[in-house]
Order: sequence, then structure tokens, then C-alpha cells
Amino acid sequence: MKRVILVRHANSEQMKFGQTDFDRVLSTNGQHEAKQMAMRFVKTKIEIDAFVVSAAKRAQETAAWFLNCYSKADMDVKEVFVSQALYLAEPEAFYDTIATTSDELDTIAIFAHNPGILDFANEQADILLEAMPTCGIVAFNIDIQHWVDFRTAKKEFWFFTHPKGPKRFLKFSPFEE
Repeated sequence: MKRVILVRHANSEQMKFGQTDFDRVLSTNGQHEAKQMAMRFVKTKIEIDAFVVSAAKRAQETAAWFLNCYSKADMDVKEVFVSQALYLAEPEAFYDTIATTSDELDTIAIFAHNPGILDFANEQADILLEAMPTCGIVAFNIDIQHWVDFRTAKKEFWFFTHPKGPKRFLKFSPFEE
């Protein structure tokens, strides 16, 4: 069994004059969102083997909040990969990234951007998310042994949560109080 957890980066600052979109950082609200969701996620005790993170600053900062919270909870993330391909990626880049993941890793969290992360999530299982809010998280279980088989494998929706949403969702929610 493999698991994919998709995390949209937290709220970012508006682009400043002379700044590139790639270099946008988290806003104060985004820092609060990232901390809140990271702490909520750590409480679930879901072990994550690897973080795969877009190279953009706002995705890097969001992942850093999660890493920090996991570290404080003595929950080690084995690997952290930075991927230039996940910056404003189309769904195909997600498939390519997942297919090259080491089979030794069972649960991966991918930190990326809209609209690609929403489009990719909606291709995975019998769900249709209307939106992927900032710092929203959606996860899937996949009955495979090898990541290369991900694209054609049947995916099972696991959960969806976001900072302003309820903590309980559909079939399973690790976010119950």
C-alpha cells in the first residue's frame, strides 16, 4: 500500500514590484495557516517517508513548517526532495514525479501549487474538489508496490482538509478532535 498526500502551499504575499512569482513568500496569514495545518497533521500520527516540494519559496516555506512540527514530535521524514518540475506544474509533472519515487518510500507528501495540484487531485479518485484552498490537503491510498504503477492504479480517496474547513471529512478523517 502506498499513500500520496497533496498539500497546496499556504497563503503567499502579493507579488511586489520587481519580484518574480517564484520568489513570493508566505504572508503572515500563510505562516499561520502552515503552522496550524502542520500541527493538526502531526496530531494524526501519520508517518510520512518523504516530502517532495516545489522549488518555489512559498512551497518551501510551507514544507518547512511541516518538517519543523514533525521534528518536534520526533516523527522523522526520511527524505526531502526539491523539484523544479512541480512549480506551477500540470498533472503530467505530478505523475512523472511520483513514477520516479523510490519504492522504499510508502507515504509521500507533495507540496505544490494551484491549478495543477487541484487538477491532479481530481484525476485520482471518485471525488471532485471544487477548490484547493491555500494549505489544503487531500490524500489517497493506492494498492501498489511500485510507484511506477501509480498512473494506472485504482486510487482510494482517504481525506481532504484545509485551514478553514471542518476537521472531519467523508470516509475517514484522521483529524477528529
